[in-house]
Amino acid sequence: MRNIILLHGALGSASDLENLELVLNGLNFEVHQLTFSGHGSVPFQKEFGINQFVNELEDYVLSHKLRNCSAFGYSMGGYVALVLAAKNRGLLGKIITLGTKFNWTADNIEREKSACHSPTLLLKQPAFAESLRLAHGDWEQLVEKTSDMIGCFLRENFLNPQALEQISIPVLLCLGENDKMVTREETEAVWQKLPNSDYLLIPEAKHQLQTTNMQVLGSAIQNFVFST
Repeated sequence: MRNIILLHGALGSASDLENLELVLNGLNFEVHQLTFSGHGSVPFQKEFGINQFVNELEDYVLSHKLRNCSAFGYSMGGYVALVLAAKNRGLLGKIITLGTKFNWTADNIEREKSACHSPTLLLKQPAFAESLRLAHGDWEQLVEKTSDMIGCFLRENFLNPQALEQISIPVLLCLGENDKMVTREETEAVWQKLPNSDYLLIPEAKHQLQTTNMQVLGSAIQNFVFST
């Protein structure tokens, strides 16, 4: 039995990964779920953003005595796990990411920020806005703070080349074949920079988590974690 902690993406929560949890439970994993503050029913803290979420992940691993456990992170969750691995090199065992964006430019930051606007979501994506209202305690504040967090990538390159060089643990970078938000080029560039990493393209999957075949993803995670 291997421990693994599942980390959700921006505007998400642990419930997004329940289907993956079910698959991993059948593959000899002890699965842990963490919902970051401000998401789901977890209250906001004084701080919000990558550094806060890294601290929450670190606290969870230490308080549950899960040193050397693996971590799977979807999108932002993968980013958080990698930042922690660079900060505290002996804490996590292996990391698997899916659809994690690394190349944050002024253009794509502005595009993502403009999409993170509750009035716009209510007008143009009412079904998505309603899903956020049902999933989170204060969805409008979450959207606003997420927009601010995205803007921070202009000032803080959390996973700069020096940080990536500090990540010596095994990392598997997964990307959906049809992901339109994260490019193969940026994922492969990080793959080349990480000292101990592999790269997997998942057929037919888009950036949206529900487009990923969880059996395929679960098998990839199992093969990676249980390999020597």
